[in-house]
Amino acid sequence: MNWLFESPTIPLFFGALILAVFTAIWVQTQDGRALLGCAAVAFFTASWLAIQYFVVTEVEQIKNTIRSIATLAETGDVEGIVGHISESKPELAEEVRSAFELAEVEKVSIKRNLRATVSEQRGYLSGEARFNAVATIKSRRGGWESRPVPRFFIVQLRKEDNQWRVRSYEARDPREGL
Repeated sequence: MNWLFESPTIPLFFGALILAVFTAIWVQTQDGRALLGCAAVAFFTASWLAIQYFVVTEVEQIKNTIRSIATLAETGDVEGIVGHISESKPELAEEVRSAFELAEVEKVSIKRNLRATVSEQRGYLSGEARFNAVATIKSRRGGWESRPVPRFFIVQLRKEDNQWRVRSYEARDPREGL
């Protein structure tokens, strides 16, 4: 059922198709009912798009969390990133702090292959995000200048206190995401 709310492609496709049919009927017959049908299709399509805008699915929430973490990395807000990590994973939070002591993130680009899935495990909502990203980083200690670092990420999340929090991640060869 989430497919109804996640992509504007579906309502736009069906809306345009049905609108084209009613428009063709109206052009051929000049019947006011066909014009009324055009207006009804336009209204229904706009309503569907408005509902999609306001309904944020779990998958969209995971994607927003990943993008938020990328933005926080660009601004250097380490504690903001740590706020997206599960409290049950203090070692992961410490790993993030250590990494940001060594390197400064200048830019993060999440590629278009960002995919997320949601499942229920042991009464908890769990999620997984898979995507390619390229971070431009430089050493804080002068070891190297800015350089791009591409990776394919697999991020495991869990919904805790009504927010998606990172429980673990893997950074793999970027070719895996192609």
